[in-house]
Amino acid sequence: MLAIVGVVGLVLWTTWRAPSRPAPAGPVAAAPDTPPPVAAVLPPVKTTPPPLSRTDLILEAQARAAGALASGEASTTGRDPLVDRRFSVRIPFGCEGPRIGGGSSQAYYEVDAERRTLKLVARPVDLAHHPLVAQSPDAKAIEALETFWIPRPWTRTDTCPPRRDRPASATPTPPSPQTLGLATISEVGASRLRRRAERPYELVRKAPDDEPLPLSASYSLVLEGRLATFPTGGAVRCWSESPEHRPICIYAVALDRVAFETPDGQLLAEWRD
Repeated sequence: MLAIVGVVGLVLWTTWRAPSRPAPAGPVAAAPDTPPPVAAVLPPVKTTPPPLSRTDLILEAQARAAGALASGEASTTGRDPLVDRRFSVRIPFGCEGPRIGGGSSQAYYEVDAERRTLKLVARPVDLAHHPLVAQSPDAKAIEALETFWIPRPWTRTDTCPPRRDRPASATPTPPSPQTLGLATISEVGASRLRRRAERPYELVRKAPDDEPLPLSASYSLVLEGRLATFPTGGAVRCWSESPEHRPICIYAVALDRVAFETPDGQLLAEWRD
């Protein structure tokens, strides 16, 4: 009897000491597949290139002229990437002081001491009969090629050259001819309202009585717009009399703004299209 009680007690003690086992877990549901995050694709940002400067136009014209002379071609073919590019050029004038009548100058200023007036004038030259046009395939389509020259295209500054005292040359030579210009093209039958060769840009101002007359001043002719095309294509055309002559290059342009300014950028007058 005692043995039975001992066995029963041992079983009860063992049952009390055994740790409880957790119920087996049920099947774990698989996590749904989550697609990786997709980075937002932004459309490319269209940037407008800055306006072509005097330096840009000089370098591009030199490259076109060198290529044309090397290959014997007068102009490029296909779509010209320069077409519709904007430009902004400052042309200094009056560097030698006032003139009377201007002579052959495209831009100059006059001073009337008696009336105390200042007159600024800018007028393009018509190159419709220049060999650059006359010897081209579109010669019969161009009635006027009104051109403003970019003076001294061997320099990249848009101010008057510094004045230097030099001894007179024993054998003086004439100044170098103009070789780089911006021209508006008038095709045959087009309106004449925008032509300026015979109707120049002019500004007349009266100088205050308490100010001296500008006898040693200079000014800037500002030309802004976009590059256009010649009738047969191309934004710039170069021509040379021979391989030993410096090429003449003309850009076809559409002028949006013409202005007279002081060298420090003060606006004196402007014309907009």
